[in-house]
Order: sequence, then C-alpha cells, then structure tokens
Amino acid sequence: QSLEQQNKILTTRWNFLKDQDNSHSDVDIKAIYEQYMSKMNQEMKALNYEQENLESELAKVLSTMDTFRSKYEDEIRLCSGMEFTFMELKK
Repeated sequence: QSLEQQNKILTTRWNFLKDQDNSHSDVDIKAIYEQYMSKMNQEMKALNYEQENLESELAKVLSTMDTFRSKYEDEIRLCSGMEFTFMELKK
C-alpha cells in the first residue's frame, strides 16, 4: 500500500512536470546555443588572426633564408674562383 501511494505521488509529480510550460526551456536552450556559437566564432576569429600572423612570419623567415642561401652560394662561387685563380698562379 505504501508503494502504491508513492507511485501515485510520483505519477502526479511527473504529470505536473510534463504539463509545465516548456517555452522557457526552449528559450534557455536557444540562449545557451547562441552563447556557444558566439564563443566558437570568437575562437575562430582568434585562430584565423593567429594563422595570418604565422603565415606572415613564415614568409619573412623563408625570405631571409633565401637571402642567406644566395649569399652563401655567392661566397662559395667567390671562394671557388679564388682557389682556381690561386692554382693558376701557382702553375
């Protein structure tokens, strides 16, 4: 009998909760979703900004590397030319 009474109480509570106005929960879910999407958009903008900065930095590093490679190759050619000239003078 006690279980039947508890069952009736729980059934009544359940029906009460089901019958409550659910529009607030829909609004809450929408607000949570919009807040989440806003946060994701902010993160996306931050990541895009970081990507642009990293790509710019990479371009600068590659340019510097090409400059040093060119200087190195010029120096190697100069040294090779001097060695050749030295060998010719030595003969």
